[in-house]
Amino acid sequence: MEIMEIDFAKLDHDRLIEYLKMCGGRCLVKDIIKDSVVEKLRVYSLLAKMSIDREIRVLNESNWGAPIEIALYD
Repeated sequence: MEIMEIDFAKLDHDRLIEYLKMCGGRCLVKDIIKDSVVEKLRVYSLLAKMSIDREIRVLNESNWGAPIEIALYD
């Protein structure tokens, strides 16, 4: 029997993109954590990577730089 490797980070990335599209391309990070199926502990690291890769833009952030509201790039 062959063992399949699953890339959970990629799976969560794809789920996050789908959730953003479902929300019209813009949403609050607390809603992602509360309502999406993305692994809760992976949300902020995914958002940081996606921001660096210019897949999303941060519309509002906390005083410490944590994203509060994000949007997909057009």
